[in-house]
Amino acid sequence: MKIINIYIIILLTSFISNTKDFISEKNIIILTDSNFDIALKKYDNLLVLFYLPYNIECKKFLFEYEKASDILLKEKIYLSKININTEKNLSNKYDIKEIPRVFLFIKGEKIEYTGGMKFSDIVKWTKNKINKEIIKLKTAEEIEIYKKDKNNDVVLIYYGDNKDDINEFTKAAKINNEIPFAIVDSEELIKKYSKKGNVALYKNSENKIVEIIHIKEKNINDLINIHSPTYFMIFDEKSAEIIFGKSLSALFLFSDKKMDSWIQYEKLTKYISIKIKGRLLCVIANFNDKISSKLAEYVGIKEYNLPSVVIIETKGTLKKYKMNGEINEKNILNFIYNWENKNLTQYYKSAKEPKNNNGIILEIVGNSFKDKVINNKNDVIMLFYTQDCLNCKILIPIYEKVAKKMKEINNNILFGKINMAENEIESEDIISFPCIKYYKGLQKNKKGIIYNGDRSIDDLIKFIKQNFSNKITHIESESKGKINDL
Repeated sequence: MKIINIYIIILLTSFISNTKDFISEKNIIILTDSNFDIALKKYDNLLVLFYLPYNIECKKFLFEYEKASDILLKEKIYLSKININTEKNLSNKYDIKEIPRVFLFIKGEKIEYTGGMKFSDIVKWTKNKINKEIIKLKTAEEIEIYKKDKNNDVVLIYYGDNKDDINEFTKAAKINNEIPFAIVDSEELIKKYSKKGNVALYKNSENKIVEIIHIKEKNINDLINIHSPTYFMIFDEKSAEIIFGKSLSALFLFSDKKMDSWIQYEKLTKYISIKIKGRLLCVIANFNDKISSKLAEYVGIKEYNLPSVVIIETKGTLKKYKMNGEINEKNILNFIYNWENKNLTQYYKSAKEPKNNNGIILEIVGNSFKDKVINNKNDVIMLFYTQDCLNCKILIPIYEKVAKKMKEINNNILFGKINMAENEIESEDIISFPCIKYYKGLQKNKKGIIYNGDRSIDDLIKFIKQNFSNKITHIESESKGKINDL
């Protein structure tokens, strides 16, 4: 879930209580690498939040998450959280690259959360996934009305009464929350509309019926993924759930609905979707809508970049490719062709180069990282930080003192810092901040050495002495005091 930015810090005191197997905090179970599997076995319905305690986005979501727990606990739906800074094995297992990120486990089966950020969104999405109602259609009239539902382009019907088939059908229904599922078990109606044991998908916009006979959850999901998407979408919460919940790749055209060109771009996006016939979803996103602006911020699209065209791959680690040049039919079709043939280079967001950047610590941006850090012949020490990180704010003055001291000894060392909320680096995969890395100037294929010591002046200088490419004869201690628990 890749999901949302936050600008308000909410400080809460935590009431901690012990249960038989777990510690909980404000009704939220604290999970670790060692007790996670126990929790999956104990709780049939378990929401799991991957977060960082000091991250502002996580704090905001956690506030809503705690409110949702008061409601969901009454229905035996349990909420939990995992600190990715301490529980490394789980973070790696579930490939946590962005935070906050939430999964729902129903009897051990994982579903990624794709709902909104308010507690009411969390409650609604979770209840729908767990308690999705599958309608029973009892008359021909009910079937006809259901098939032609104006609010849903795609509906599914299982014709039969086999318990195993219904179980598979129900599992698929929970995964595909936005699509209505129904059952017809009358022998007479089954004969009239289909064959016993079949699942039929009805797509109104194309006046199409597709049936399958092997009733397995995967087969039903595949049927939906192939035939259900409307290949043009205006980006909103429902389309976000379809795209990110089903891990579908999509072409996004970011624009501003207030601009005169919006209608033109909307028509162009629709036309492209017809032209490519479902090879890729085509989505237009209004930059000023809340959900679109959050996606744009994550992708790295600023208002001055509008309009912009980006292809986003959502399966596994999110990948994005940005189109250059004029936005027209020819260029977009060529862009899609190059994406399909793997001729594009991934796009990594980068802040603008600072105008005044001559201090003791250089502000590095995504576009300059390779040149100034990786390809630098001198040693480089980098601080990776985010502006909303309290520990980063505490560490930066210490880092500045270390840089000043070291510059007196050897002016060839480069001290840099990079705001990872505004920049992405292909070679770096850092999600826990602050992080300090040392890049040796004489080293080939630099990967950087991570600093794991106390965040004090003395220990940082000691770390530099141990890794410096050239010998340092003497360094006086600036301070013997250490700052711990940052």
